[in-house]
Amino acid sequence: MTPTQQIVAASTVTEDVTDPRGRVLSLRRATKLEIRRLTRACGAAADSDRWFGEVVLAAQVQSIDGVPVPTPQNADQADLLVARLDTEGINAVADWLQSGGAVPREDPTN
Repeated sequence: MTPTQQIVAASTVTEDVTDPRGRVLSLRRATKLEIRRLTRACGAAADSDRWFGEVVLAAQVQSIDGVPVPTPQNADQADLLVARLDTEGINAVADWLQSGGAVPREDPTN
């Protein structure tokens, strides 16, 4: 797999996980550029490491129970998404990332 193919593959790979509340979260690793844009959109609120850490976790969520979740465009939207996911959802995303979720694999045919 070429470097370009790896980047494209990483940007589209999603995995579903179920949180303790029974919600199906469709997750995709946010790109470095997406995180930078999120930092800029959240402004000074992003200076809080704990707050922004939860926002970055929430930004991995593409849908909840099949309903698309838009990427937050400001700190208020980020707060709403974190509140919607609550502790169970945020922890499910953190566990997924820690386990290496949605890391593109090498194409065995190349």
